[in-house]
Amino acid sequence: MLDPQAPTISNIAITAGANSATITWDTDEPATSSVEYGVTSSYELGTQSTGALVTNHSLTLIGLNPDTVYHYQIGSADGVGNLATTTDAIFQTLASGGSGDAGIESDDFQGSVLDPGLWSFVDPVGGGGYQLVGAGTPDAQLALSVPAGTNHDVWTAGNRSVRVMQAALDEDFEIEVKFESEPTQAYQMQGLLIEQDADNFLRVDFYSDGTQLRLFAAHFVNGVPSTQLNQAVTRGSTLYLRLTRQGDQWTPHYSYDGSSWTTASSFTHTLQVSAVGVFAGNAGSNPAYTAVSGLLFQYRCTNCARG
Repeated sequence: MLDPQAPTISNIAITAGANSATITWDTDEPATSSVEYGVTSSYELGTQSTGALVTNHSLTLIGLNPDTVYHYQIGSADGVGNLATTTDAIFQTLASGGSGDAGIESDDFQGSVLDPGLWSFVDPVGGGGYQLVGAGTPDAQLALSVPAGTNHDVWTAGNRSVRVMQAALDEDFEIEVKFESEPTQAYQMQGLLIEQDADNFLRVDFYSDGTQLRLFAAHFVNGVPSTQLNQAVTRGSTLYLRLTRQGDQWTPHYSYDGSSWTTASSFTHTLQVSAVGVFAGNAGSNPAYTAVSGLLFQYRCTNCARG
């Protein structure tokens, strides 16, 4: 007998920043996740959604304006299509501090779950996943995995990578990620994403061409990529990646121990930053890959008093 009942939506919570808002809720059965939103109840800014059937839901709206009231409506459908929606509701984004503090928070993944108030997990293709390893210990790690046989590239078909993202303000910043994994097969990849929106963003990452490890950077304008950096680097089982943003100038750095750093070529690109994150992907013959991070976003402020 088919289930005639739509899911029950409960425990709705909003965490709003200046340029983004994360909306979380629960359902009493596995269901999809969607949020319509806009500056009016017509929800003219569109819908954020995922088709995964879950009971704990989290979606992040990015590219919002500071100090602005937004309308939203949540929707969740169960496995047979019974849809539940909420009534129109509102939230207000924070005012931008304008202080050079991009609002990026570090995480060492020692918690038992990925903080839904900080991170949004994105798996646009399906089949990918994440796992917290060693929770509660100094050796805790986040593992982002993509399966073999399916393309999870970040290129002309869009951003198909598995990733975790957090909201950020459009300010100068310096962020760092420690990878305790190395791409060795063509074309496994791991790195940083800096987003304005789904079609306008940066990727800065390590990937393997099958012979060498390479440091790569590209910017995307309306979905069209442009390579800014593609250089061979020495292989290493531990890889640190740092990205410095000063205005429209972006400078990647890399290290094997977190102390001695090599600065790569800078490039210039205009981007209104709304979110930052880390990703894992594959391309070519699409080998399986797991990117393992022991530290994300060891934040360093380049233009303000915060250290």
